[in-house]
Parts: sequence; structure tokens; C-alpha cells
Amino acid sequence: MQMKKYKEVRKKFLEKYEIESERLFFDDYDVDKEIDNTKMFLVLKKVMGNMQAGGVAKYAIIQLLREGIPAYIISNFTNYKEDVLDYCQEQVDAERGLSSLSEKSRILDSAL
Repeated sequence: MQMKKYKEVRKKFLEKYEIESERLFFDDYDVDKEIDNTKMFLVLKKVMGNMQAGGVAKYAIIQLLREGIPAYIISNFTNYKEDVLDYCQEQVDAERGLSSLSEKSRILDSAL
């Protein structure tokens, strides 16, 4: 969802300032300038708590899970397996206050 929003904003920006660029990320002061990706890892540290490249994938998977995309579909497209998907689902569950087994059982029971 956030990437979709970024692409919309990027498109409007490019049109408004009549900039031609195929790059997904660019520096608005110098469109042809190579971007230093190390800054992205500093942002990642704030968002995910670590600076590992795998954190980018986990962050994206968490965003997809928040949007209600089933884990099996994410796995089919990304080839990430149970351990990563389970970790990401636990993060989403914790955000929603569903960290204990009894809370998850209550939800399951109410659906039956």
C-alpha cells in the first residue's frame, strides 16, 4: 500500500516538474544522480529495529499481512517459508494485541 502511494506521488511529481526518469527512487535535485542506499538502512533501523537487508523483505511482508493478504499467497510470490512468515505474522498479531494463545483461541472460537 505504501509503495502504491509512493508511485502515485512520484508520478505526480515527475509530471509537475516535467522530469523524465525510469528510476523508482531519485534525487529531485539531480535526477541522474546515483542514490546512496545506505540512508535506506538507517530508516530501516528505525522501523524494523535492525539494518539487515532481510529486514526489507520482512517489512514488506508485514505490510502485506496488515492488508489481509494470506500468508500462503505471500509465500507463493516471495518464496519465503514458514519461519519468516510466522515471525512476520507474530509482529502483526502483537500490534493487534493478539500475542497470547488464549486471545487467538477466543477469536477462533467466536468464528466457529
